[in-house]
Amino acid sequence: MFGKDDAWVKARIDYVTDRVAHPGFRTGQPEPVEGLFLCMTPRSGSTFFGAVLRDNGFGEFMERFRVVKGSLERDIANARAQTYEDYVSSKISRDRKGGSVAFKLDWAQFVPLYYLGAWPRYFVKSHFIYLTRENMLLQAISRYVGDATGIFHSPHLAEGKSLPADVAFDFDKITEHLRYLINMMSAWEMFFAAEGVTPIRLTYEQIVEELPLALGAVAKATGRELPQPLMLSNEFKPISTDINQRLKNAFIEEYRRRERYHGGAFYDKTGADTR
Repeated sequence: MFGKDDAWVKARIDYVTDRVAHPGFRTGQPEPVEGLFLCMTPRSGSTFFGAVLRDNGFGEFMERFRVVKGSLERDIANARAQTYEDYVSSKISRDRKGGSVAFKLDWAQFVPLYYLGAWPRYFVKSHFIYLTRENMLLQAISRYVGDATGIFHSPHLAEGKSLPADVAFDFDKITEHLRYLINMMSAWEMFFAAEGVTPIRLTYEQIVEELPLALGAVAKATGRELPQPLMLSNEFKPISTDINQRLKNAFIEEYRRRERYHGGAFYDKTGADTR
């Protein structure tokens, strides 16, 4: 997921450049804008925290750089963009307030900005809020449950959808989600390290348990004042249920069953767990 020669990166670059010309960025453009990027890994609380940031004056954190399901084509058409630079400029113009912009994205959405040159051209002065999750297995399961049910956020429930009584356990699919998250985190970390970027690091657990402190960390790093009183609730609520914990326990049990080796430190010859 990182490096210009990586096949996954190339595929995402080609997807964009197949749809809009990219002769390169023009010289003599204005100085880079001061941006605030909410860099997410999926199911890390970015939608909720983005709304908290919005309500406390940090900007509108939307996924403006989505490219899947026709998003890129629609945005190019709406902006009448002839080049990739036109497309990026239209996003900045739409979201720019008081000299700054705010965006929410994951690594897949950031890849074209980075490798096609928009980051050093427009966003090198930006701040990055990097959201992860301390319990990555529950994060992977949350993504798995969302894919299985089509319900990712509490507004989906308000629209009349309902969570099922149960979700079938699938070890291989949960593993696939887990590896995807690990690879995405590795790519973000490589970017931060290679480019000398120090992100504002927050976790889902910190946001849930210490929301005012999380907001304070963003304010301190960006030199902004927080409003009083703080706005700490919004339209997004936790939707995790007992299903997630059951799937977590089932995954750990199945992982141990698959990884055991007879006569080893963890399992005796009968297969009993000796820990």
